[in-house]
Amino acid sequence: MVKNLYILKFILLLLVFYSCTGDLFNTDKLDGDIEITPGVAMPLMHAQVTMKDIFNDDTDYIRYYKDDNDFERIILYQKEDSVSNLTLDDLFEFSMEQQEVDVVYSELNRGSEFSIPINIPIITENGTLSAFEASYRMAISGEELTSPLYLKIELPTINAQDGGKIIETELSNSQSYEAFFENDFFELVDQNLPAILTFSSQDASRNYDLEIGKILFVVDELDYDYIKGTMTENSLRFESGSIEMNYDNLEKFPEGVEFDTPVVNLLITNSTPFIGIIDPYFKSEIAPEDSLELIFPNIVVPASPEGEYIQDTLVVDKNNSNIIDFMSYMPETIEYEADLLLNPGYALFDEVELTDESAVNLGYLVEVPTVFRANSGMAIDTLFMDDYEVLQDLVEGSMEVAGSSSFPFQTEMFIDIYDEEQDMILSTIRALLLEAAPVNSDGYHEKTIEQYNRVVLTSEHIEHLKMAEELRLRMHLTSSNYEDESQMVVLTTDQALDMSVNIKGVFDNPEL
Repeated sequence: MVKNLYILKFILLLLVFYSCTGDLFNTDKLDGDIEITPGVAMPLMHAQVTMKDIFNDDTDYIRYYKDDNDFERIILYQKEDSVSNLTLDDLFEFSMEQQEVDVVYSELNRGSEFSIPINIPIITENGTLSAFEASYRMAISGEELTSPLYLKIELPTINAQDGGKIIETELSNSQSYEAFFENDFFELVDQNLPAILTFSSQDASRNYDLEIGKILFVVDELDYDYIKGTMTENSLRFESGSIEMNYDNLEKFPEGVEFDTPVVNLLITNSTPFIGIIDPYFKSEIAPEDSLELIFPNIVVPASPEGEYIQDTLVVDKNNSNIIDFMSYMPETIEYEADLLLNPGYALFDEVELTDESAVNLGYLVEVPTVFRANSGMAIDTLFMDDYEVLQDLVEGSMEVAGSSSFPFQTEMFIDIYDEEQDMILSTIRALLLEAAPVNSDGYHEKTIEQYNRVVLTSEHIEHLKMAEELRLRMHLTSSNYEDESQMVVLTTDQALDMSVNIKGVFDNPEL
């Protein structure tokens, strides 16, 4: 009766033990039964993990795709699109200076009107302008005005009625004028916007002598929808930013990962008639003082035919850059910026027409297929032994380890016997060596490898098992033909590792 109660107690302890194992494994299946003679065989673990478990697509930076061989492969990728735009408002730098017009009050005696034509100069930094359509702000104020004025401004806006835009307002030293206008179309004369100013005194009965006041006005906050003109060689800069990557899954491969085919795709759209040269800059941030620059040639962007656009994807890969070293750092943040030289050498000097759809767009997309060499350790699971009282009576025994693997890695399994109080590994059991599943020339595994091993526990192992709070299971993975730098391996979601660990032993317990 006592013996049966002890066995029941042991089974209940095992159920508690299995509820604490890691999320990666299926521990529902327990291997073996308790044998009374010549000893007792106890199941420790039936662990099963697939590459799909390790690279879980529930995370934001993992996705699966079917390749040409119908294998479901794994890819690490940039989560968010990163796009920089240089639009019409960026391509040309035009401005208008504040205008100052004298008001000679003697011209306004007894309600007289006085008109004066003016030319508002368009200041350009990188070209010429003959016509434009834009939204803008106009602000007008007066200084040293002897009396309030009525003011009318006539602008030669082609899309206004009667060929001009008329703005009317009243001004005084304390009263100014501000208004916003949309989509007005202007033609220029020798880089000047012609206008006519007409003003009169609001006191029609008054005569003036030598009084002179000032009218100040400015046109600014230009938002262009159309430009006609020429552009010289123009240096511009795209918006800078950062690309977020996530290599949490690869933390299980803490050393020796070398990617085979990482790529940075530069997605370029040019809807301008100008040739461009793009000089992108990428820096991988690993630590505050540890970074690496991605080095590759400048990019030539063809000019777009009239009314069309040029779109291309330029690939930065191992053939034209140091991207293998760059990505093997596994940076979680990639800083980027890019310079654009538009119309280099003033190659196009004819007048062109541009619209609000004329732009140069540069997008970034990082993809890292999980094709790599690896020579790395990986923690698997921890078994907690606090309530595993039966091991206190172990006299002699062995671990029976069986495994099968379709991982394209040589897999060496270890069990570390850990004492929490001393915070140290008391001893390590080399449990099993599984050869790598063979791969073909393309890096795909071809068959599953199976292996069995029996490890006789030394007296030191047994003593440490009695002291331990934890058994830590880990493995070391080495790519097939790791020494051959040209032989990468392809990870697919169905690759799996399956391992069973039993202890068979003799226990010094008269009640067992």
